[in-house]
Amino acid sequence: TAGAIYWRDTHGIVPRYLMLFNEPLSGNGELDGGTTQEVVDIVKAAGSRLRAAGFGEMTFVVPNEETERQTLETTRAILADAEARQYVGVIGYHTYPYGSAYADINRILATSGSGQPDAQALAVRGELAALAQQAGLPLWMTEVSHGAVDPLSFDALRGRAIHIHDELVYAGASGYFGMFSMWDRASQRQHFGNDDLGQIEGHIALIDNANSTVQITGMGYAIGHYARWIGVGALRVEATSSDPLLLVTAFHDSQASRVVLVLINNAEREQAVEIQLQGLTASGAITGEQSTADRPWQPLVLAEAVTAEGWAVT
Repeated sequence: TAGAIYWRDTHGIVPRYLMLFNEPLSGNGELDGGTTQEVVDIVKAAGSRLRAAGFGEMTFVVPNEETERQTLETTRAILADAEARQYVGVIGYHTYPYGSAYADINRILATSGSGQPDAQALAVRGELAALAQQAGLPLWMTEVSHGAVDPLSFDALRGRAIHIHDELVYAGASGYFGMFSMWDRASQRQHFGNDDLGQIEGHIALIDNANSTVQITGMGYAIGHYARWIGVGALRVEATSSDPLLLVTAFHDSQASRVVLVLINNAEREQAVEIQLQGLTASGAITGEQSTADRPWQPLVLAEAVTAEGWAVT
């Protein structure tokens, strides 16, 4: 409640959501020795306290457990309690432990990046999607890091772009977060006692205080391929690819009157792509940007042929 009051009184902002826990019964162990019932009780007590302080519209992002499976178990208990349920606004989950199918980038590239997503990882995402749909709640992937690759590498970019695709498509997630929005050298020294800004993959931008420079990470570029093109209110629409090495995520942005496609080419060669729309009509030029190993976020120069069936793009 003190945090909500601070934001309101200092900045004139009342956040819509408040993240109540960060791995309470797993990982960080914020409630070390606690129980699922204790989590439920805290949701009720904290929610009631916020209402009493005048924050009637604020709800929680919970439970943000370390793993997808633990998130399912904790969330089911929270939603089963009618009093606790009223304070839940978003279901949040993490994709750990380190080395798991969607924490480790080399595993992502070897599975989904090779056209064969991890079956167990997809199954638990199906359960998360069903739970969120049944509860009528949005689902957010609220943290991932430690991808075990250079955070500035193209592997990091492609791996996290694939990860975003899979969370959107297989879990039905509508939010994707890294570890931190930014991480700087001063924080690195204070936290780890060294100057290695690249020690941990999972931050969006790395700041070198001494040189006053900012570097966007692979994760940051990957997020940008979605976030720079998708407006508020845009809806993800079903998209399929005939090639398991070509992943596609599609969005209809009615306010901007455009269709947005994010294509990930996991083949070791350039590919020609034919885009066909069903249930939508489109006209006008195709614009976009492309990331390669040498040049991220470069304007996309397209040779396009528009037919009655759709676009043929090379």
